[in-house]
Amino acid sequence: MTFGPLYDREGRLTQIIASGVDVSDRKRVEEDVRTNAQRLRLALDSIDAATFDQDAEPRYTWMYHPQLGYCTADVIGKTDADLLDPAGARAATEIKRQAFESGERARGEVAVTVGGETRYFELIAEQLRNDGGRVVGLAGVSVDITERLKMQQALRESEALLGQAQQMGRIGSWQLDPSSGLLTWSDEVFRIFEIDKEVFGASYEAFLDTIHPDDRDAVDEAYTGSLETREPYQITHRLLLPDGRVKHVHEHCETEYDEAGKPVRSVGTVQDITERKLHEVAITDISIGLDRRVRERTAQLEATNKELETFSYSVSHDLKAPLRSIDGYSRLLLEDYAEKLDDEGRRLLDTIRQATSQMNQLIEDLLAYSRLERRELAVTQLELRALIESVIVERADEVRARGVTVNVTVADGPVTADRDGLTMALRNLLENALKFLGDTADPTIEFFACHETDAACVLSVRDNGIGFDMRYHDRIFGIFQRLHRSEDYPGTGVGLAIVRRAVERMGGRAWAESEPGKGATFYLEIPR
Repeated sequence: MTFGPLYDREGRLTQIIASGVDVSDRKRVEEDVRTNAQRLRLALDSIDAATFDQDAEPRYTWMYHPQLGYCTADVIGKTDADLLDPAGARAATEIKRQAFESGERARGEVAVTVGGETRYFELIAEQLRNDGGRVVGLAGVSVDITERLKMQQALRESEALLGQAQQMGRIGSWQLDPSSGLLTWSDEVFRIFEIDKEVFGASYEAFLDTIHPDDRDAVDEAYTGSLETREPYQITHRLLLPDGRVKHVHEHCETEYDEAGKPVRSVGTVQDITERKLHEVAITDISIGLDRRVRERTAQLEATNKELETFSYSVSHDLKAPLRSIDGYSRLLLEDYAEKLDDEGRRLLDTIRQATSQMNQLIEDLLAYSRLERRELAVTQLELRALIESVIVERADEVRARGVTVNVTVADGPVTADRDGLTMALRNLLENALKFLGDTADPTIEFFACHETDAACVLSVRDNGIGFDMRYHDRIFGIFQRLHRSEDYPGTGVGLAIVRRAVERMGGRAWAESEPGKGATFYLEIPR
């Protein structure tokens, strides 16, 4: 059974075309489609957005764009050049080309003339794939950001005007967090106090140190008294500059309180009245919109990371099939035609098989990293000793063959963690320690775990191997990052990246301490 909704030019559902459907079910299906269509329109309208699909040409196959007045019936088979002005069409086409060619989500700004007015849209496009994974077109969303850009421009102009006004009027502004004592000064306050912002302590105590000793107590009493009375205060006092000069300033302060009556923020002005009178200026909160922009950027980063994870997973799977063929045929050549090959021919085939094995291991590590991002956390109470010992048993043969001493010291008490993620992290740390023991005499690996706080458990894996230079600390946890040649210490450069990501997904962190020739210690902090 198939269903086909039809919409009018305003995007309203007008009828449902159905085939192979019982008449008794049609009303329910029509209602579901109508409800979903209304939900989509409401969601898009609430953020002033539009959505579309295009085929590989690219020509439009679907659209809901109330800002431009287009719906699907208007655009089927058309391109950007048919619907937009030349400049807008070029910009939109370029963004979509990037998405099509790179396989990643592309975004950019597009200016479009609508009714004689220029409107600005943020266009986001990505590849559209069928069930078989083949790219069949593009899907995209455009958000009208005209008002946002106007507000940003107005904010920049307001900030510039505020800075100019403060400098012209010789009046600066400040904010103080009463609970932490953290103090924020505007540029003009630094000029009035003649202090380098790079060396200022940025605290209430550092501010008091700049005041003339004879006035310091009066200023402190004025501020603390205002917190108790919840009344604004004004005071004139002197500054004692490092070269012995004295300045006179006038300060005004008001404090904001929460519902419980606790002071949450003090704001004020300071004016140099040594040469001129007090001038009041409006203080603009320059943080308007900052939280929103941070959330938007964070969401964009998370979306990009998810795209990269999907790409890595797909590529890794596609590479395994040809590798199996190369390995299989080279093995058959060695088994069936060994007598017909000379030593050099057999050596070359062995080299091929070693290379395919290394590539296959790299793919397996990439898949492990990708699966780590996809799987859901299963946080539970774990007994650390049993978990650590199970990981050691996996490498027991190598441990015995190399004469490695493995010690486990675990404090009493369980830890709350994701079993599979923590197992993966410990397994990679053990493999890393075994690898970099090298030719160390009396090789030793130590597992240690203790509950340092009520909130976290710290695990460590220490070895007495070759160690590393701490200058490269952050690099060793990056994917494909290696400090040694693969000929000396084989590996794929993915293991420690898996360790850090597995722990971070549990809300913890991973780090290391080392010195060349003196081994290394890797730490995992796991929230309890």
